[in-house]
Formats: sequence, structure tokens, C-alpha cells
Amino acid sequence: MDNTDMVITERINSSNSNMSSILPKTFLNKLKKLLKDKMNKEMILYLAIWNENINIVNNKLNEWSNMNNFTFDLDIALILSVLKNNKKIEALLLNKANEKLIEQKNKKWLVLHYLCSIKVYKEKIIDFLLEHKVNLNNRNSKGKLPLQIAVKYNNFPMVELLIKNNADIPKNQSDDEPFFISVCKTNNIEMVNYIINNVKTIDIYEKDEYDNNAFMIVCKYGYTEIAKKLYTYSYNINDEDIYGNTALIIACQNGHLDIIKLLVNENVNIDKINIQNKFYYCPLLTAVENNDEELVKILLQYNALINSYDTYGNNPLMLACTIGNKNIVELLLNNYSTLDINEKNSLNNTALHNACESGNIEIVSLLLDHHATINNINNSGLTELAIAGQNNHVEIVKLL
Repeated sequence: MDNTDMVITERINSSNSNMSSILPKTFLNKLKKLLKDKMNKEMILYLAIWNENINIVNNKLNEWSNMNNFTFDLDIALILSVLKNNKKIEALLLNKANEKLIEQKNKKWLVLHYLCSIKVYKEKIIDFLLEHKVNLNNRNSKGKLPLQIAVKYNNFPMVELLIKNNADIPKNQSDDEPFFISVCKTNNIEMVNYIINNVKTIDIYEKDEYDNNAFMIVCKYGYTEIAKKLYTYSYNINDEDIYGNTALIIACQNGHLDIIKLLVNENVNIDKINIQNKFYYCPLLTAVENNDEELVKILLQYNALINSYDTYGNNPLMLACTIGNKNIVELLLNNYSTLDINEKNSLNNTALHNACESGNIEIVSLLLDHHATINNINNSGLTELAIAGQNNHVEIVKLL
């Protein structure tokens, strides 16, 4: 096998190549088998395409037209020409193809799948396939329709073309996510608008296996423009996934402030602002744990509940002291005059216990200024002073 053969083989085997991920093993195995016999007439054509030797390509195509004992796989040839992005070779293949196309009319035309995965729009090849009524609903080796492939690779021109030519809209199968969720994951507002406006059968409220709808998905990824669009379609923003997360909790988990502002501005119901998931996390607890000062400010503007607790009995102040964020501690202390600063969690630790362990002397001073008591004993028999000493926080020991 010479260097040219090696290059083709490596390209086919490359984990980064769309070709290896989209085309079925039968295609790859056939090409690899042909590589072993360079004198095979079919392989000579493929090598000429790969090497962009137009004269040899033209000669072999003329031979194919004039002789009955030489055929080749037009699908393979077109895919190789697309890989090389050689328009002259593409034109040669298409000009010669009509003569014997009838012999290949029942093919799956995997080149269509490949064209769905790349951003280069091959108009002549596409027109050729449409003219000869290629089946737009042939699935690839992984069972995916061309439309699914085009969406996966955010190829809006191919999505538009397939839908205009009445390609099937994928139905949700056991191993597939809902089609509209896939569309929204592209973060392509143009594609989302097109699907909504042109696919009348689309179910924009369909949920995935975790009970996430498309609105919850875009809140997770921070796709603000699409979130604003979907919000106009009367999604129930208090729907929950299997973990009890609402769209607001999901947005808080991922720190997407623009989406959070959209949700709280439209939903000022205090009960909804403070809703907890199945792990007892509400938006405020989530914001504090993520050390997100700006988000804490936003939630406090809408009177987020301070008396919320995680599975260990920590309230937002305790979490802020554990993390060691002085600014968040100040926000919580200044916004809640009725806050019980000496409240204990399931380990009998107070906020001051947590601050002494994390070692932020400014937070310890703040808590003391707000009348935090000392000499509280936790489940391990340790006071705040003992914890500070155990962690070698000398300045805190002196302060206490």
C-alpha cells in the first residue's frame, strides 16, 4: 500500500472524520478491501478522485460509459469528491452519471447523509439527487434520518431543503431525544423559527426521558433568544423534571442570569421562587452553593426564602459561610432582620462553626457583629474556637 492509500485509510479511520461516524461499516469495509488491490479498476477511479487527477477520472468515466464490464459505486465516488471539495470532479461524476443511474436507483445514497453533516452546500449534487427522486428518508447505519443528521450538525440549509421536499419528521424512538429538543440544542434561532412555522405536526412540548421539555433544555444551556421565543408559547415554567427541577432551578444551577431575569420578572409568585427539587434545593440555595453573588442579589429582590435547607439542614447563610464568600454573607445578613444567625444544621454546626472552619476572619467578624453566639457544641463535641484551632486559623482564634 503506497502513501496515497495510507492517507485514504487514515482519513477513513480517523476519529475526527465525519465520514467514519456517518457512513456504515459496509461502505468502509468495501473501500478498505479495494485498497488492497490498487489495480482494481474501481479502486483506480477512487484513487484518482482522491488525488484530484482529473484526466484519469475522465478516462475511467468514459470507460465506464462505453463498456459493460466496468462499474463503480457513484455514492462512494461522490463522497470522495465532496471530501476533496473538487467541483470539477463533482461535475464530471454528475455529467456521466445519468447514463447508468438506473442501475443504482435503489441505493441509499449515503452521500446525502454526508452532505447533511457538513457546512458546505453542494448544490449540484443535491439537485442531482432530488432530480432522480432519491429517498430522503433512508436511515444511516445508526438508524438516523437525513433530517436528524442535518439538525445534529446544525446544518440549517439542509434542514430547510429536506423539509421543503417533504422529508419525514423523526418520531421519538427509545434511543432518540424528541426532535424539537434536538433543534433547540443547536442554539440556532433561525432553525427553531423555521421548524415552528413550517412543521405543523411538531410537538414543541414533548419531553425527553428525564422529563425535560425544550424550554427547560434551553434554560440549562443558556440559550436566551430561544428561551424568549419559547416562552411566548405558554410553556408551564413550573414543570418539573424527574429530579424536581423547574426551569428556574435549572437556570440557577447553570448561572444563566438573563434567563433567570426573564423567569423571575414573569413569575413573581413567592411560592414558585422558593420551590425545592427532590434534593431540597431551591434557587437561593443553588445560587449560594454556586458562589454566584449576582444571582443571589436577583433572588433577594424577589424575597427568596432564607429559611430553606439542604439535605444536611444547611440554610443559605451556613452554605455561604462554608464557601467563604463575605459579600454573599453580607447580602443575606442585611436582607433578613429576622434571620436566626445561631440556627444549627443536622451536625449541630452553626454558621459560625462553618466560618471558623473555612477560615475567613472577615465573615467571622460579621457574624459576631450580628450577635452570633460562641461556645456552641456540635455533634463532634467541638466549639467554634476548637474548630478554628484545629484548622490552624490563628487570627480567628485570637478574635474569639
